[in-house]
Amino acid sequence: MQNPPNWKRAANRRVALSRLLSLLLISGITGVNYFFFVLYHYPLWVTIPFLVAYFLLGYLGMTYFWSSFFGLYVALKKNDPYNPRLSAKDLGPDTRVAILAPVYHEDPRRFGAALGAMWEDLRKHQEAHHFDFFVLSDSRRIDSVVQEEAIVELLQERYPDGRFVYRNRRVNSHAKQGNISDFLRRWGSDYQYMLMLDADSIVPGDTIVEMARILEGNDRIGIVQGNLSMVFRKTLYARISRYISALTLKLGLYGQYFTQMGHAYYYGHNAMLRVQPFLDHCGLPILEESGPFQSGKPLSHDYVEAALLSGAGYEIWTLPELETYEELPTNFTDDMQREMRWMVGSMMYLRVFLMRRIHPTYKLRLFTSAINYFSPILGWIFFFLALFGLRYIFAHPLIARAIIEKYWFVFVFSLGFLVVSILVRWLLPTIYYHKARKLHAFGGFVKSTFSYVLYTLYGLLMGPILMAQLTKMLFFWSRGKKIHWGNQNRDDTSLSWSDAWNSYSWMTAIGLAFLWLVWNWVFSLDTPMVQTELGLPKWDLLFWYIPLLGGLIFAPVIARFFSLEHPLVERLGWFTSPTDVESPFVLERTLSLIEEFEREVPPTYGFIQAIHDPKFFFSRLHHIHRRPHKEAFWLARLKGKSLQDLSERERHVVYSAFGLWRFFHEQEHGIGSD
Repeated sequence: MQNPPNWKRAANRRVALSRLLSLLLISGITGVNYFFFVLYHYPLWVTIPFLVAYFLLGYLGMTYFWSSFFGLYVALKKNDPYNPRLSAKDLGPDTRVAILAPVYHEDPRRFGAALGAMWEDLRKHQEAHHFDFFVLSDSRRIDSVVQEEAIVELLQERYPDGRFVYRNRRVNSHAKQGNISDFLRRWGSDYQYMLMLDADSIVPGDTIVEMARILEGNDRIGIVQGNLSMVFRKTLYARISRYISALTLKLGLYGQYFTQMGHAYYYGHNAMLRVQPFLDHCGLPILEESGPFQSGKPLSHDYVEAALLSGAGYEIWTLPELETYEELPTNFTDDMQREMRWMVGSMMYLRVFLMRRIHPTYKLRLFTSAINYFSPILGWIFFFLALFGLRYIFAHPLIARAIIEKYWFVFVFSLGFLVVSILVRWLLPTIYYHKARKLHAFGGFVKSTFSYVLYTLYGLLMGPILMAQLTKMLFFWSRGKKIHWGNQNRDDTSLSWSDAWNSYSWMTAIGLAFLWLVWNWVFSLDTPMVQTELGLPKWDLLFWYIPLLGGLIFAPVIARFFSLEHPLVERLGWFTSPTDVESPFVLERTLSLIEEFEREVPPTYGFIQAIHDPKFFFSRLHHIHRRPHKEAFWLARLKGKSLQDLSERERHVVYSAFGLWRFFHEQEHGIGSD
């Protein structure tokens, strides 16, 4: 084992390089935009504010552009002296690690199967006895609670060598944050580290052990996380998302690693945290409602927690070579529902990013995460300015042609950068996976390349739809729409025609209005004489409006089409991702356990079935505390009622009271009660 050198000095140099390159590139692109504003004959009072906003937001995009190049460099580099894995060491005899699965009305068969598969993979390691599993439920529906407890009991029976604990909170205040806080108050002092999961997370045993060894070997690391690979879902929307994520994400994370190193992002799950620093430094403020900002703790709390830990002197690392898995939304509607929660959570960063406890790097990160959501507004402004500018060109073709002929290289640069930015996202990952001999996992070079071409066309259609939806979300946020972090739809769900039309017909209306505006107000000036003077046929210019107008006009059709499964696409090998070709044990075992658990605890299993099930009844009876006064109070009110007559609240009371649980079991079976 060796201690890696101090990474902060190297990170500062790398950040300076990234900022310099980004500054140079965005300056050039902003200059190109200035040229077009001159061409469109806009006054300075319009030009300057737009270009300033474009420069600030575009600068962030340029950092992502250069990040791909840095990522390729790091990924191909054989030895990295700064990697914290170099200081990893075996777990001490007293080290305990809690694996936390917070759930809220999730499918218990799915998360139970994942935990079972993770334990089977984990127990292959000699360190397995250091790890305990906790299912932390915030579910309120009694049937969900019963199914969750039944699944955990199955895990306990199937894996007597593991430890699986179930807890359902009576009061689920502050959502997931409150759930984790409840765990820390009850069990936090028993554990040095905790692995944070989502309900759809799957983490291989190798990754779990390595994360723990990294934290064990360096007491300044507060969080370590790995690569997030999307799995399982099969709609075309999900398949394309899985493909592009698998192709580009790892290299992007390597690029972040190059510049951020121990100041990485924290995504809130599939990460291992040091418990005591989290307890000491990650208490989140409870905010009062103010304007569009809703009250409560920050919804997107993960970034804030990382910022607080970093401010306390702890390091946050993302190591792309550590594989983890999660599922993803299967249609555009579900994806945007999740994005709405993220957006509202990100806007709350504007109220906390100036806290003294937050490291300066994270102050900037929280701020930019919020203002990024204003980018669609800039996009619409640019669209209308370009549209009005094109009308000016058609009205003054000779002036426009003189400027174009004199500054033709600006057009070449603009088009060239567009092509390069599209190609880089495909070329650099392709080089990496070719060097790593893993290109076959994407179907080979030809299929991967063709898939990327199709993805580019898909992106041109989805871009305006996404921009319109984000603008709508921003409008709702500005009106103070309240968001609550509920459960997510994780199944392969297709949109019906009615759902698609009801959700996106407003985009069709806007697209048709834009089409009328473009054709009748702008291109009506593009007469044959104007075309001759400009040297540009009408359709050459109109072509550039097809993706924007087509995406908006056909938004319901596009949303519906991509929400469906298309077996032909799978048979042809398009949009193939590595887990389609070589699925690791932990994923295959999760799928097989789901089938087994569906037979053991079917979706129809609930409160009534549980009280008739002798096995579950006696197991539950063993875990309920006696509360004589509470039982006497409720028994007087519930006597004479059948199980079917009980309300949801009354069923919860019966489920949590020893005497009531026993009374109704005996009543259902005609057994006399003492």
